[in-house]
Amino acid sequence: MASQVEALKYIPGTSLNVDGFRFLRPGARHFFLTHFHGDHTTGLTKGFDAGTIYCSPVTARLLIRDMGLRAGVVCPLSPHVTVEVGGVAVTPLPANHCPGAVMFLFVIPGDGGGRPPRTVLHTGDMRWDDGAMMAYPALRALGTLDTLVLDTTYCAPRWTFPPQEQVIQAAAEFVRREAARSAGRVLAVANSYHIGKVLYVVLGEVWGGQEGFQGKGGDMQGGRVGLQKVICVCPFPASEGNRR
Repeated sequence: MASQVEALKYIPGTSLNVDGFRFLRPGARHFFLTHFHGDHTTGLTKGFDAGTIYCSPVTARLLIRDMGLRAGVVCPLSPHVTVEVGGVAVTPLPANHCPGAVMFLFVIPGDGGGRPPRTVLHTGDMRWDDGAMMAYPALRALGTLDTLVLDTTYCAPRWTFPPQEQVIQAAAEFVRREAARSAGRVLAVANSYHIGKVLYVVLGEVWGGQEGFQGKGGDMQGGRVGLQKVICVCPFPASEGNRR
């Protein structure tokens, strides 16, 4: 859950705002959105005109299509490509959280008076993966990091999770066993946010067909290839013989 604390929303020494639409400062024109979850878009409305929002291409599409923002205030940034915004070098990096989620690496130039450049990594919500993320060229080239704004939702020793792929495959295997034991008449319930429905795709592969889905048809979007093939929109409640 994103903290609604103004001090955490601005990159130190700059007017760059990250996930802080509740906290608009005079002169702040550059806004960065890590991903399209409600606790990170707090304060953002379709009438936003305070500046430019920088985000991933997937998040940009969601802002325009689902929230109704004008395309002119949204600037999609490609992952791993460094751009200059407000005199600061910015590199979006995949966050391994939900479709379109990115971290932002900021390199703030020195002041010419002896202060060296500073590096700030704002993770947003992210799922760390040693194998994938330590291969990011921008992170490998860092050397040292001056400031880390970190997702601490599960930052406690008692929260130890297996890799996402392992959890999804375990769920799929459980459903596969139950389907075989029950002659295919199984109700498997899986909820989801507005975006990020990888489990639905896996269940569709397990069943070899389509699953029912309660909700708006637009909710099926969000960048997951193959989702349209395995989900049909069902306005009726779950009943015997229907797959969910």
